[in-house]
Amino acid sequence: VTNGFVEGLNGVLRTIMRVAFGYRNFVNFKLRIFAQFGALHGNPR
Repeated sequence: VTNGFVEGLNGVLRTIMRVAFGYRNFVNFKLRIFAQFGALHGNPR
């Protein structure tokens, strides 16, 4: 049993945080995370 999967998620989140430094608010950052992991489907409205 390893924690490789969780470490991989942490690495992706750290990369998103580095790229998303200029985002105006937390909602945009959260949407970027959902988009990266495929949790967004279609128009959210």
